[in-house]
Amino acid sequence: MAKDWDSLTDALEGWFKKSFHDLPNPLRRRVIYDFKPFSWNDLHSDQRRSLARQIDYQRDPATEGHREYWFDFYAHLNDLRRQIAKWECVNAPTASDLEKKESRLAQLKLELSWRVTLEKLLSKRNFPQYSSNSRSRPLSIPQGQLVGLGKALDILNQRLETSAEEISAWVFLSELNGGLRCYREAGNANEYGRYYFETEMGEDYTAELSIGLFDVEELQAFQPNERFITGKALIELWQQSDRENPKATIETLVRSGKLTDLHPIKGATKASTIEGSDLPELESGLFSLSEIEKIQQAGNIVLTPKEEPDQPEKETPAERKSRLHLWFNKEESIKKRGALTRTAKREGITRQALSQILDRASD
Repeated sequence: MAKDWDSLTDALEGWFKKSFHDLPNPLRRRVIYDFKPFSWNDLHSDQRRSLARQIDYQRDPATEGHREYWFDFYAHLNDLRRQIAKWECVNAPTASDLEKKESRLAQLKLELSWRVTLEKLLSKRNFPQYSSNSRSRPLSIPQGQLVGLGKALDILNQRLETSAEEISAWVFLSELNGGLRCYREAGNANEYGRYYFETEMGEDYTAELSIGLFDVEELQAFQPNERFITGKALIELWQQSDRENPKATIETLVRSGKLTDLHPIKGATKASTIEGSDLPELESGLFSLSEIEKIQQAGNIVLTPKEEPDQPEKETPAERKSRLHLWFNKEESIKKRGALTRTAKREGITRQALSQILDRASD
């Protein structure tokens, strides 16, 4: 059970450089049992630590989602390779059979290609998200100290101009990487567990985050290490640049490794892979402002802000009076009765105000 799990790495902290005979008896027993078939004295201190971490990864309840995701990922990857091998052996005696074979192989190879790309990308991002031993024990938090996403947004907007999308990025990063902690109800009153995005969730990460809870004190003191905007906002920003196709430019930068497309639930967007992937659209991705600014400062993107239209010079009282006289005279030439009222309506002022401007009492 989760509550019985005890980190081997934590237990051995301070002992990795010691010989086996220096270890306390309880640790000796754990090492003999857990390190099989390896011997403590045959390993260097860094090898001992590495092995302890691998053992913890396999046992830590917090890594369960991470392990399941990658197990299923590699199972599907191997299945694709088996299907490709099977189809390559299929006889195609007719032109129709050959066309079917080539079409299916092209489809399978395309999916295999983008999944291999995704594997390399997500393995660098510690995806899916987890934090060691963070889900194993409920936390007792005083009532009223936690608030929902809407209130959290209000608190942060008192100091930071932010959005629910950016808060999602901070939750994905967690406090370990300069982001925010998020909680969820654990069942009992005033007991909460950590909230993490799960790969089984829908693509709309802000909707999924609506059940998350945030610590008021942490929100009030929070200073982000990184700021984020959505792919949609980035496209709009770079529409005011020297690039004719901002979306294509973003895709090129992402695939070259100069720009990171983060998606809290799926890990990445279509910008990271070749055409044909089932990842979310680029517009829903989250992009680091520091990376964007670095690209712009390097001159790769040159912003050309839209020119504001020239504002007409402000009309003087004399010029306004002259203009209104011309309008009034034209209305009067058409129909004398009601000319003053029609002119006032056209200007958007009262009949009395127009009379004062024109120095006329009435029509």
